[in-house]
Amino acid sequence: MKYIDMISKLLRGGIWRIKNHLLHRDVQGGKLLMISQCAKLQVDRGASLRIGSQNTLEWGVLMAVRKGGQLSIGSNVYLNRNCSVIARESILIEDGVTIGPGCCIYDHDHDIKDRGSFISKAVVVKKNAWIGAGCIILKGVTIGSNAVVAAGTVVTKDVPADTVIRTKFAYVYKDVEENV
Repeated sequence: MKYIDMISKLLRGGIWRIKNHLLHRDVQGGKLLMISQCAKLQVDRGASLRIGSQNTLEWGVLMAVRKGGQLSIGSNVYLNRNCSVIARESILIEDGVTIGPGCCIYDHDHDIKDRGSFISKAVVVKKNAWIGAGCIILKGVTIGSNAVVAAGTVVTKDVPADTVIRTKFAYVYKDVEENV
């Protein structure tokens, strides 16, 4: 049985601990990686995924690295249910980061002039940052160490270290209200 087939069989069975194994020729795993049922790791040829130790990927997590991209996850990182982390260029998540359920981290956008291509810029989430439920982190963002991003926030600009950012509520314009 091929090693990748063995891992996908394990993933269907619940939470498993994978110790000191090379998950794919371009995937380096740490000493302890807990992967829950239905979590997916997708690594294209020519892409790189590095995962530190003592990490947890909960149910429904998708981590994808596209050709030429790099995704690096430090140690003691927790990704809650249904998170998506997709790298086309570079995403770095440092040690001790906690990411709430339903979060999305993308280092790219579709080019609106050419929908088949992408515009990419690296994303960095520094040590001990806490990303609340349902957050979306977009390309080119650095979230500082010990920063807290409140639930539901769309992050389009850098977040300084040791700060808390919250969602700003959108105003509903009068003409929109009348049409509803």
